[in-house]
Amino acid sequence: MGMGRLAGQYLLQNVAELKIVRLGAIVSAVGVLAAAHGDGPVFVYTGFALLGAGVSVMVPMLFAHVGKVTPEHLRTQAISRVAVIGYIGFFLGPPMMGFLSELGTLSTSFTAIAALLIAVTVVLR
Repeated sequence: MGMGRLAGQYLLQNVAELKIVRLGAIVSAVGVLAAAHGDGPVFVYTGFALLGAGVSVMVPMLFAHVGKVTPEHLRTQAISRVAVIGYIGFFLGPPMMGFLSELGTLSTSFTAIAALLIAVTVVLR
C-alpha cells in the first residue's frame, strides 16, 4: 500500500487527481476479482496486494480533490462529510459482505465489491 501511495503521488505530477482515483478503482477492482476467483494462494495474495495498492491511492486523492474544489468556508464541512461516507463503508461493508456470502459465496461478496469499485469510475465521469 505504501508503494501504491507513493506511485500515486508521483503520477500526480502529470495526471489529474480524479484520473488517478479512477485508475486506483480499476486496479482495486481487478485485485478483488483476482482474490475472489484466484486459483491458488499466489494469485489470491497478488489480488489483495492490487486491492490495497489501488485503495491506497484512491482515498488520499479523494480527500485532496474535495479540498481543492470546495470553497474555503465550506472545506472542513465537505471533508468531514467525505470522511463520514468512508466510515459508513467501513461499518456497513463487512456486514454487507457477510450477507452476500450467506446468499451466495464469499466470491460473490468480493465480486460485489469489485462492482462497487467500478461504479466509482462511472460516478467520477
